[in-house]
Amino acid sequence: MTRPVSVRLASVLLAALLGVAGGAMTACPADSGDGDGDGDGDGDGDGDGDGDGDGDGDGDGDGDGDGDGDGDISCDMKSTYVERITGFAVDEAGVGLDGALSQACLRLNTGNLVCLAPTGTGADGSFSIDVTPAARCVLQATARTFVAGANKTTAYCRMTLETDDEDTLPAAAPYTLYDTVPATTLPPVGDADAVRTVVFDDGLEVDFVPGRYFGNAADDYDRLAARRLDPAVDDICLFEDEDPIDAVYGLSPEGNIINGAFDLRIPNHQGLDPGTEVEMIVLGALSCTLNDADPDNGVDATVVEEGHWEPFGIGTVSADGATIEAAGDNALPCWTWFGYRAP
Repeated sequence: MTRPVSVRLASVLLAALLGVAGGAMTACPADSGDGDGDGDGDGDGDGDGDGDGDGDGDGDGDGDGDGDGDGDISCDMKSTYVERITGFAVDEAGVGLDGALSQACLRLNTGNLVCLAPTGTGADGSFSIDVTPAARCVLQATARTFVAGANKTTAYCRMTLETDDEDTLPAAAPYTLYDTVPATTLPPVGDADAVRTVVFDDGLEVDFVPGRYFGNAADDYDRLAARRLDPAVDDICLFEDEDPIDAVYGLSPEGNIINGAFDLRIPNHQGLDPGTEVEMIVLGALSCTLNDADPDNGVDATVVEEGHWEPFGIGTVSADGATIEAAGDNALPCWTWFGYRAP
């Protein structure tokens, strides 16, 4: 798929990656508050007396008062009321990760997507995210967990919307962050708009253009890393409810690819026959789109929802059987997780 010139501003992407709301926060419907008010009334009375006497009069007055009350948020039947989200971030050994960051991206009953500011994990890897009142009527929730500046994958996990008695949404399992291996061949940045081949530990090759890669920090290119993960690993965040995946790679630092996509050559570890075609898939991340928007031609960006695996093209085993090639319209659209499914 051809990716026309992007019209998205880099600052918008950076804001999203740093945890600023990905969509306008629209308040869920709220009940009106009830209040009691007190009013003072004044009345005048006139009395008439004969002879020497005093007259008394009674007067009635009406007073109006205004009261303020707190109303409870009321969600519709399709959404779930969520006040906080809790979970754990761990490494591959199951040890809690202190200082990781976790944020919630919420699809609201208004249709808006809101990504809350990241919250740090404690010494045991636990985190608790308070959901702002305007974002508590939730249709879908995805937790994003990462360690800034580390050679680790970012975890994206779709959450089952089952809250406890305190309206807390707990994670079903810890979020595992996997170590990635720095590139073995990383040419100098030089001309940031020039294509160069970056080679990774297991032989994965990516035709990379630094000027079209948008991560979190200026030195992200120097820290490019990847990891081929055994798809048989027990990780419900990555593979729950997914069709079998034959190969999967985690990339870091995560980022978006703008104004095009990156060609790939994946080692054919499975020994697939030359000419075999595989389905290429990518895991949705912040600002991940299959194409760039092109308003002049009425083309909208196709967004990949966070934590969702989405097909993006076809990979073909090379004539010599050494690699699976995904190029041109089948190239990698986002620097996050990707994989393929063989026939």
